[in-house]
Amino acid sequence: MTLDEYPNRVPPEYRTPPEFFESDVEFPRFENVAPKLGLNTFSLSGGAIADDFDQGGKRFANVTMAGGFGHLQKGHDVSFADVDNDGDQDVCVQMGGSYVGDKFNDALFGNPGFGKHWISIVLVGCRSNRSAIGARIHMEIIENGKPRSVFRQVNSGGSFGCNPLRQYIGLGKAERIESVQIYWPTTDRTQTFYDLAMDQWVRIVEDEKQVEIAHLEPYALGGK
Repeated sequence: MTLDEYPNRVPPEYRTPPEFFESDVEFPRFENVAPKLGLNTFSLSGGAIADDFDQGGKRFANVTMAGGFGHLQKGHDVSFADVDNDGDQDVCVQMGGSYVGDKFNDALFGNPGFGKHWISIVLVGCRSNRSAIGARIHMEIIENGKPRSVFRQVNSGGSFGCNPLRQYIGLGKAERIESVQIYWPTTDRTQTFYDLAMDQWVRIVEDEKQVEIAHLEPYALGGK
């Protein structure tokens, strides 16, 4: 694979058939658009930060090959962010290793979308820290005629790949949002909003009674 000679130049007795890598679930393929955008930086291992750029939890499906995520490199850290403002999460992967000979181009996999509902929330603290780190979101939705709760906590990410402070919340096949509660631990107070529209970006400021609608224009990743 390193020499681009797989599978034809690999002796049959050592060759893993391509069918081995096929996924047993249907999943749209994510295109690596980093080269088109000049984001395929060539580097060793390091961190990644992204900011401003089957929904039941019962099981996981292996979509490595079906989604196009399979890669010769190990993928040192991963960030999920809606880079192109189209309402789904794209995947940014830092590919290089930690040794001098392990440099490799980074990847940005553009999400082709699944046609599901979502909402993205930016929290702004006033008496709490401005980044709202530590604040908790409790969202109540109606999906398939039944109530369901979704929870998020704003945090600064992990030791390697970090996700945005802007909270992206997938809502699946929800029919509506019943309520959104924001708990601010600094003041021990909760803001509650009702009947927010889905599929939009909103900005919520601590202690404010109104939700601000953010108008972010989507654009194509690696557009022609």
